[in-house]
Amino acid sequence: MIQYEHEKFKLYTCDNLELLKLLSDNQIDLIYCDILFGTGKKFKYYTDLKPTKKIIADFYIPRIKEMHRVLKDYGSIYIHCDYRINHWIRMIMDDCFGYDNFRNEIIWYYK
Repeated sequence: MIQYEHEKFKLYTCDNLELLKLLSDNQIDLIYCDILFGTGKKFKYYTDLKPTKKIIADFYIPRIKEMHRVLKDYGSIYIHCDYRINHWIRMIMDDCFGYDNFRNEIIWYYK
């Protein structure tokens, strides 16, 4: 885990599950997660997950449960995901946070 500290923030470079497990309950105001997209493609520094429901669920359920645990009651979470898996991610989020806690969806617009 690589950590960079500034007087106003800390920046960690690691698997988010590794970091989340180190954090106390109810301490985070905002989570932005640019998750793996489930394309199955190989990139320079990683191989993306294959877009199957089981693979996506096995990878994200533990992470989203940890995000729920560390997020303050009035906190917000933004999950950046691909349209190919957003329905599975939404179901996981609804199971963990509750259906009524969903507020909105931001959709990319391409010309």
